[in-house]
Amino acid sequence: MARAGGRRDRPGRGPDRVRQARAPARRGGRAQRLLRPRRLPRRAQEPALRQARGLRAPAQRPPRARAAGARGPASGRRRDGAGARGQRDRRAARPLPRGLRGPVHERRALLHSERVRLLAGPDRGRVRRAGAHDPPPRGAGLVTAALLALSFASPAFLAAGLLALPLVALYLIRVKRRAVTVGYLRLWEDLLVESRARSLFERLKRWVSLLVQLLILGLLVAALLEPSREARERESRQTLVLLDASASMQVREESGQTRFELALAEARREVAARRGEDQLMLVTVSDRVEVLSPFERSGLRLREALEGAAPTQRALAPARALAFARQVLADQPNPRLLVLSDGSAGEVAQAWEASAPRAQEGAAEQEEPAKQEPKQKEPEFELRCLGETAANVGITRFAARKNTSLGTDYVLAVLRNFGPEQRTLRLELSVDGEVKRVLPRTLAPGQELSERFQLTLPEGGTLRLALAHEGGQPDALASDDVAYAIVRPARLRKVLLVCEREAQLLPFRLAFEAMQEVVDPSSQALTRAEYEALPAAERAADVTLCVGPLPKELPPRGNLFLVATPLPPGAPAELGELEARPTVFDWERGHVLNRYLNWRDLPLPAAAPLQLQPEAEALVSSYEGALVAAWSQGGRRVIHVSFDLTGRLFPFRLAFPILLRNALAWFELSEDLLLRPSYAPGEVIAPLRSLPGESVQVEFFPPGASEPRREELPLREGRFYFSETEAPGPVGFTLPSGAVHATCVNLFAPGESAVAPTPSDSAAPAAARERSLLPNELWPLAVLLALLVYALEWGSYHRRWTE
Repeated sequence: MARAGGRRDRPGRGPDRVRQARAPARRGGRAQRLLRPRRLPRRAQEPALRQARGLRAPAQRPPRARAAGARGPASGRRRDGAGARGQRDRRAARPLPRGLRGPVHERRALLHSERVRLLAGPDRGRVRRAGAHDPPPRGAGLVTAALLALSFASPAFLAAGLLALPLVALYLIRVKRRAVTVGYLRLWEDLLVESRARSLFERLKRWVSLLVQLLILGLLVAALLEPSREARERESRQTLVLLDASASMQVREESGQTRFELALAEARREVAARRGEDQLMLVTVSDRVEVLSPFERSGLRLREALEGAAPTQRALAPARALAFARQVLADQPNPRLLVLSDGSAGEVAQAWEASAPRAQEGAAEQEEPAKQEPKQKEPEFELRCLGETAANVGITRFAARKNTSLGTDYVLAVLRNFGPEQRTLRLELSVDGEVKRVLPRTLAPGQELSERFQLTLPEGGTLRLALAHEGGQPDALASDDVAYAIVRPARLRKVLLVCEREAQLLPFRLAFEAMQEVVDPSSQALTRAEYEALPAAERAADVTLCVGPLPKELPPRGNLFLVATPLPPGAPAELGELEARPTVFDWERGHVLNRYLNWRDLPLPAAAPLQLQPEAEALVSSYEGALVAAWSQGGRRVIHVSFDLTGRLFPFRLAFPILLRNALAWFELSEDLLLRPSYAPGEVIAPLRSLPGESVQVEFFPPGASEPRREELPLREGRFYFSETEAPGPVGFTLPSGAVHATCVNLFAPGESAVAPTPSDSAAPAAARERSLLPNELWPLAVLLALLVYALEWGSYHRRWTE
């Protein structure tokens, strides 16, 4: 091979051979030689190339004793002659390209390219940069891994470590020595010699005491940081804990604890037994879901969240709670659901089985695997049923209905024995606090009893039904032992009948005379001319019934019953063409107006069917349109009958008075039905229709109170919202007009009254969990160590081991 300048290299000594420095056999060995071509001066090397040194893997080291023939030539050995052994790592050396032995300014580009090839080639695992640190010892790696495996909940308290500065300053302050004049120095020499001999030991005693104090301070600061072991994502488990906070969880067991207190104890044990990498989410469920804590690893935060949990008087909605749980756990890699409940009569297990995802059919099954979404992991489900008490008798229904025909009130009460034993009790029915009926009853296990009462309450009132058990023994669940109902006061309706001719008034007058229990004596039957001559104050009525042409001016208030009349302005309907003999196609059988009527068998007079808009409701329909329709207009109800009720002998049929009575009942229902008869605990009470005014006054009994409380509720867009309904009892609302509308709150939930725990066969117990020697929360351990070190320092101080 030709050299620069025409010289030829001897075989084995040209630039095709590159010597590699031998790596040390152990840490702390001899210095490594630089990798450079032979006969290339050190000063001529590229700086970047000088920083590359060869590393030798242990597996590539040749044995120490090798045959002489196996060794390389002497020219390939190290120049210093130290350890002249066989040429090692021969394959690690590469031949230098041609022209590398030229001048320095011509070799820099080639050396730079060689450096890049050397660092990026297949042998990059055997090279490292010069000056790189040796790997840390194994002990240091364990300490680093332990520190990285910790997480701190309150890193701001790290500033408390600055307290070490004044602590060190106090130890560094030296006490200034005082000069004392003595009479004879000879007596003090031996004592001074002994003090000098012990000065080093005394000084060490002070430094040991300082180190102990700094250690105590460090442990306290570590406790403030709230260290915990960091989770490993591949092993962490996400557990959602659902605490049943429904009414049945207030049942008190023989141990003296309620079931909700037992559930809290189970939740605390779950928090204490979890692994450091596990996450817990705490939620209380009843008819709604309340999140106490999101997914959290801090045991302190989880225990604080449990302190804010409280039971309610509401019923449990297991389907809603488990749907929430599936939605929360859908994206978790290792989900687990733990339900702490009494089973709610088996509804929890049934709801879980019903909420299981079903295999999709049809096109979804034929999709390609690449297009299908990844399946979500099914959560591990565990239901822990709490409690043992099973005996309970509860009221499942209590309602009152006024019979306007007879002027009486019917009361229905339904109660059931949910326990395994026979129960003897008394039913106490009271009206406005006065006991009216007391009935002793005996119920067999599982028996349901219905009781009917007939009362006469023309002025209405508040009914209360209570269960008194034999011997005065309290029932397991007190919430279902009391129920309330509201009886509305009887009110007569003023009706004004307006007809075109006098002959049309007779059938209506006879029908209304037979309804004296609902029609006010001040009602009148007038012709259209007589009605228009009345003063405006006398035209006011609860119901204005018009037959034929409409009066020139309708009353501003009150409901309208229009029979074969033109439509009033603004009505959501249009009159169609007249049909001589209309045929009924269908009718709304569940509507109050159609009660006890069979329209298909009735011959109807000529009618002009209505074409209705969405705001109107068709009650009786023909093939051409609506024959009887109803709608709301201007804050009142309107009924329109498109045929003449006085034609074709219709007044002589039984359907005529029934239709009029049903119409008055529907008007009464629409006026008085501002609220539902009963609401569940925790349910928001809102009016069923819009109200005028700015506010209403509410009167209710707070939980545990014997006197009612009165508050004012604002009206927003004609509606109020009342949410303090946790305890059963009556609630009254006074409108701006002075009218009083009342309702009540009752717990009618058989799932809550059946207090016997019902575990599920499908509820699989949690798998055995591996336990760690160290707890997840390390701050109690830091506080304990600080107290221990302080006790040792106190003992050493009194022993004069430290100062």
